[in-house]
Amino acid sequence: MKVTFLGATHEVTGSCTLIECGNNRGLVDCGMEQGKDIFENQKLPVAAGEIDFVLLTHAHIDHSGNLPLLFKNGFDGPIYATRETCNLCRIMLRDCAHIQESEAEWRNRKSRRSGGPTYEPVYTLDDAEAAIAHLRPVSYHELVQVGEHFAVRFSDVCHLLGSACIEVFMTENGVERKMVFSGDMASQLMSGMAIVIICGLSYATLMTLYIVPILYDILFKKPPLVVDVGDDGMDDIPDDAAEYI
Repeated sequence: MKVTFLGATHEVTGSCTLIECGNNRGLVDCGMEQGKDIFENQKLPVAAGEIDFVLLTHAHIDHSGNLPLLFKNGFDGPIYATRETCNLCRIMLRDCAHIQESEAEWRNRKSRRSGGPTYEPVYTLDDAEAAIAHLRPVSYHELVQVGEHFAVRFSDVCHLLGSACIEVFMTENGVERKMVFSGDMASQLMSGMAIVIICGLSYATLMTLYIVPILYDILFKKPPLVVDVGDDGMDDIPDDAAEYI
């Protein structure tokens, strides 16, 4: 099992994470960097054609915007997302491709006048259509097998229509681990969450480990109580948990 963070590790755009287990590889999000490039995304350490699937947390371009580029570079697998995210991506990816083509056309007009080089768009509408054709809608709370070694489940996080955190179940050599990718979470959701966070997971991404504790400190003047629910069920909850509720 291997997880490689390629984007949005030092900044909030360009979300992209490579997950590998057994002979399966997948991406969680494939976002476009937006704004000032202080930290550049890392390149995929494998060929795009060697990726088996993509899991998409939501439709915002900083999470989905490089999906057409992934297809341009040889990816040809399914993109799993909620139905609402798929519907939004059909609009947003086409619009983003139109922007790329318009930008290239404008730069090339200037370049022709000055004798400069030809500018190629990052990707075209055809690339966006290829990505859209591979969208695979899933329902909230549905456990979906996406490969021999991966199963996933999407849950609502109220950030955007169709947005989700994704539980990723990885199984290799008889050992199962679960990693939760929070995506972007609505502040309204987090401010209304229970003070006790019960986690039946092996690993969590930045939003879960970093943002939530900060919000709890701000909102409740105390750290959140994190309880790992493993094989022993609820036995690990400390005696003073009631004061957190």
